[in-house]
Amino acid sequence: FSREELAKYPSEKLPLFSESAYDWLNSNEITNWIRTVSGIRRNYHDLVVDPSPESFQWIEVPNKNIIAFIRASSKLGRKLLVVANSNMTSEESFSIELPSSSSGMRDLLSDEVLSPAGGKLSSTLKGGQVAAFEL
Repeated sequence: FSREELAKYPSEKLPLFSESAYDWLNSNEITNWIRTVSGIRRNYHDLVVDPSPESFQWIEVPNKNIIAFIRASSKLGRKLLVVANSNMTSEESFSIELPSSSSGMRDLLSDEVLSPAGGKLSSTLKGGQVAAFEL
């Protein structure tokens, strides 16, 4: 867009012309994030779309801002733990009892490896952060 076009259609009038809408090379690009999430969804499709109540296990967490659940398939022998911070502005800590013994657990979204201790997974999530682990 030319400078004249940008001046004629400021982002307040037409959000399409905001800087974030046309600057595809900016550092806030979400292409890699979408690719990562799509890959996880594809790899765990059988768990994500399973409508049976048995495939979903809610995990009680003392911190009201932390949401945690397991999606499981007994016939495929797969389990996926999802932990999310619903507080979009602040870090929140959690400690979750794991249903089975696990050593190093890699977050499928960030590649960070967490080491459970004493049958519990404990960590801190940034505001709005989600972590997913295969159990």
